[in-house]
Amino acid sequence: MPTMWIASGGYTVKETPNSYRAFLAAANRPFEGLMFSARFTKDRYPICAEKPYLEQEGSTFYIDQYPLKDLAQAGFFAVPQDSTVEFNSFLEIAIRYQKRIFIKINRNTSFKEIDYLTGQLKALGILYQTTLISPKKDYLVYLRNQDLDLDLQLETDAYSDELFLDCCKYHFDLVMRVTGFMKKMVYIAGLYHDYKLKVGITGLDKADVLAKYASIPVDYIFTGGTE
Repeated sequence: MPTMWIASGGYTVKETPNSYRAFLAAANRPFEGLMFSARFTKDRYPICAEKPYLEQEGSTFYIDQYPLKDLAQAGFFAVPQDSTVEFNSFLEIAIRYQKRIFIKINRNTSFKEIDYLTGQLKALGILYQTTLISPKKDYLVYLRNQDLDLDLQLETDAYSDELFLDCCKYHFDLVMRVTGFMKKMVYIAGLYHDYKLKVGITGLDKADVLAKYASIPVDYIFTGGTE
């Protein structure tokens, strides 16, 4: 299987990360997938943000303390100053441009919020083209036990034998942040492929770093900073 390139937060060389513009730019470039980092508003609506807050003109807005309409009135979704995107708008882009959908479930997400995500995906009939990612194993086990037609990836900064056994038991793929140990990544990729599991790497936004990892036999590369 050739390596799949995923736009994490959209194409962010010229556009603001996680914005509508960034995802639209990524959709028009040779990325096979788009990754949405889900954070939930006070009224439990998912928007895209790496951190649990948004910043604007020196003010900090903690996402879970504001309903969606208040964040909209503050201008966070207003193109071209937008700094985040609503879930439905993200899905519209991914579906229109036929990109695989990757959704990151961040820590402190409730199970009701996870159910909202999967419910929306199921209603649109796109579970099969979706991958859910989380650093929290409990979320992924919860999803695996529902026997949904989607892929699951466990994100980690550190590899361990226990992690490998969990991935085998629940059939999770693995996403690792780049650590600089290329030989170790080659070993991990080979080990997972032996068990028909896939491996992805993230944290690659600079061309010189990407060049170092281009030869590693990984299945996914998550990046927002390159074509």
